[in-house]
Amino acid sequence: MNIKKLVSYLEEVHEKIKLSLPEKLRPFYKTIKLKNTRAILVYGQRGVGKTTFLLYRAKDKPFLYLSADHPLILAYP
Repeated sequence: MNIKKLVSYLEEVHEKIKLSLPEKLRPFYKTIKLKNTRAILVYGQRGVGKTTFLLYRAKDKPFLYLSADHPLILAYP
């Protein structure tokens, strides 16, 4: 699979993930300000809502989320 096809596929996956975001979110999601931010690092234990937070905040912005443990990403060195 070439890079263009990979990016296209990952964009489709990203759109599907955005559609599956939960309606009820943790209260602190709206309190964190990310204006004019070029990059952020979110870290923490598994299952605490890092991905949900990022996808919620980027829902209406041009944004591509890449999960480093996705099998197609792991195939590229």
